[in-house]
Amino acid sequence: KKKKKKKKNKKNSKFMGNFLESEELYKQALSMREKGLGDHHPAVAESLNNLALLYRALDRLEEAEKLYLRSL
Repeated sequence: KKKKKKKKNKKNSKFMGNFLESEELYKQALSMREKGLGDHHPAVAESLNNLALLYRALDRLEEAEKLYLRSL
């Protein structure tokens, strides 16, 4: 059982790493769109929504809610 648990932890660690990398990429995309297109462009709303979906998946609900509200 310990071996399975270790494998699971490694898998979860890799999974979380992917989320953290995704978060950074989503933030970069949002920043570029805000600078290039302005705060009220539909593409900015899409980036806000994408980042909010990620936060929701990570159970970071307060952060997700703020981004969802900004995207409206």
